[in-house]
Amino acid sequence: MKNTPPQIWVLCDDRPGNSNQALGVAEALELPYAVKRIAYSPSANLPNFLSLNALSRLDAAKSDRLEAPWPDLVISAGRRAAPIARYIKSQSRGNSRIVQIMWPGFPTYGVDMIVVPEHDRVHLNRNIVRVPGAPHRLNEDILEREGKMWEKTLSEVKKPYVALLIGGSTRKRDFTPEHASEVAQMASMLAISMDASLLISTSRRTSDESERVLKRQITAPFYFHDWRKANNRMNPYIAFLALADAIVVTGDSLSMCTEACSVGKPVLIYSPKDLSAKKHQRLHKLLFDKGYALPLTPENLPRVQQGQFNPPSETLNPSLAIARRIKTLFFPVK
Repeated sequence: MKNTPPQIWVLCDDRPGNSNQALGVAEALELPYAVKRIAYSPSANLPNFLSLNALSRLDAAKSDRLEAPWPDLVISAGRRAAPIARYIKSQSRGNSRIVQIMWPGFPTYGVDMIVVPEHDRVHLNRNIVRVPGAPHRLNEDILEREGKMWEKTLSEVKKPYVALLIGGSTRKRDFTPEHASEVAQMASMLAISMDASLLISTSRRTSDESERVLKRQITAPFYFHDWRKANNRMNPYIAFLALADAIVVTGDSLSMCTEACSVGKPVLIYSPKDLSAKKHQRLHKLLFDKGYALPLTPENLPRVQQGQFNPPSETLNPSLAIARRIKTLFFPVK
């Protein structure tokens, strides 16, 4: 290993979810890194197996310059970023290593590590590393900072807190008003049984009608974060995770479920079959089997309320697991 730290580039694009996964791994390495912002041209929507010049997939005017000195490691996430990472490796004459988060599509040549969730059914590849859930950026410092930042505001409602994290509709499934009603009623039952308040967060995928029904069915004291307000751009989502004594989360977001299970609190996942795609259901089963979460059902509410459900002492941290693998394979201590 060199005496100087390795040079690391993180490719960040227009999808915050992808960028946050790549950044989460970079931060877990605890090494200096540079962010390279990339914007795509329409060609990026074409399959990766087409033999296009990688730079034709970029909107150069809106992207950071990619030029020497080339990095020792490139961290990319999502299918569209993979050809750009391979271009960087080719310019470095093969010296740059590539860690690709999420299946890159074909071809996979030149990619040194492909990180996929355990629940994904992807082709076998000798470079695949499987992790439970999705990489994220949460750590103790961030949780403590966000918790302190929001503690005074959230004191409007009494402790203890139950976080209620609502996602919404996806490409394949709808989060309906009926779903909103059911999850609101069960979350309220849990909060009332714990003499607690609900900390509620919705998302841009939550329809207006589902949000109205959700609020109407809440019967416990609550604090509601309205992301639509122009003067309310700060997001207490991480603070909710930090300060909650229990967490209820809808199962439509892989990242949200993983993050909820990363803070060492009892987690209940709302996952009716008509809401969660099969891929999501496989993740939920994995989290249930490993003891990180329970299905949100009336039968499971007393287990949380009475303290009978405790998650593993080692919290769910895919980013850290990936970072350790990277150091072992690419930057071993000599």
